[in-house]
Amino acid sequence: MLLLIMFAEYSLYVLWITLLTYMPLYFTGLNVTLINIGIILFLFGMLGGAGGLLTGFIFDRFKKGRIIIQVAFALSIPLFFFTFKTTGLTSIMLFISGGFFLISIQPVCIRMAQDIMPENMSLASSLILGFSPGIAAITMILLGKVADIIGIETLVNYELILILFTIILLFFKPSLTSSEGNDF
Repeated sequence: MLLLIMFAEYSLYVLWITLLTYMPLYFTGLNVTLINIGIILFLFGMLGGAGGLLTGFIFDRFKKGRIIIQVAFALSIPLFFFTFKTTGLTSIMLFISGGFFLISIQPVCIRMAQDIMPENMSLASSLILGFSPGIAAITMILLGKVADIIGIETLVNYELILILFTIILLFFKPSLTSSEGNDF
């Protein structure tokens, strides 16, 4: 189950890094000023942090981490997809709203990993907060070249397929119950 959580976090970070890297270029192409792009990215991250507080509370209350990850990923997919199908303020609002759902799963992944490895919580946190994002960052070396070839919108759409694949994997993973009774 830990590998599946790490894969979910990897998928999250591949999309997150791509969006933070390329959306300023995309919005510049839509004639959005750089200061406004900074505000957009600030709101993207801030709403994601607020989403993390909400999903952390929901996880602590109901202990359904897989479902939280699946729902958040499922809600982020259409928001990011339609970000590129609309223009102006609608596109910006869809992007910022997508950040709320995308980033919100990070604390759930951390907590689930810690619950799986209660005797090695530091290692579990390191795998989720260090290893998975690190592998995603290495992947971005390749994806940078891919973005040059196929474009930002197409790259994000392919990454949304990766998110969808993660959702499907989580459906087929049998439930596990940790020593604290958390159902993953």
